[in-house]
Amino acid sequence: MITFKNVTKCYEDTQTYAIRNFSETIEDGEFVLLTGESGAGKSTLIRLLLKEIEPTLGRILVDGRDLSSIEGRKIPLYRRQIGVVFQDFRLLPDHTVYENINLARMIAGSGRNKEDKKISYLLSLFGLDTLFKRYPRELSGGQMQKVCLARAIVNDPPILLADEPTGNLDRGASVEIMRLFELIAGRGTTVIVATHDVDTAAGLCCRQIAIDRDARDHAYVYQKTQA
Repeated sequence: MITFKNVTKCYEDTQTYAIRNFSETIEDGEFVLLTGESGAGKSTLIRLLLKEIEPTLGRILVDGRDLSSIEGRKIPLYRRQIGVVFQDFRLLPDHTVYENINLARMIAGSGRNKEDKKISYLLSLFGLDTLFKRYPRELSGGQMQKVCLARAIVNDPPILLADEPTGNLDRGASVEIMRLFELIAGRGTTVIVATHDVDTAAGLCCRQIAIDRDARDHAYVYQKTQA
């Protein structure tokens, strides 16, 4: 379970609020979309969960653990339970599809036999099984994002975060990626996607938390479940 308790992030140098008085609970295995205009605070919430930045006020708890209690040297260990997908892919250009995914396994110290089996499964699940020897430059945007998604979940993290994952994709690829997020959540992973692309999410079984940039200190949250 992820809990935000009256979380505020203010940048002191500009006195700008990125998010203000945000409270919400996200259950284990839930698929949640953070929606709102650019600058509303969606990416800030993702960065707070990753401990890239710290809240000015309030508390964030993950499985009952207050993130403020995690010391700097232990942050990498905490992040191992989180898979992350970015808008700009961040694939290694001189590594093949397989090698990009395998690198995440190597960092986690997984054995080769287990690693080969899991990667092969994900390549097949995402329709990449014939592309495993290709390099990122040889892939479409949608294919690259699938590789990123496979890399993010290859170690079975309980939490998956995505920041504008369809921002560089066409409509068809965007729909396909969102369906994969839904599939992953259906298997028990907590999935949180920050996006302004609400239309692409139409029809998904998920909950939307909308942040109103002009009313962040009052009625900035609504919830809607789509079947």
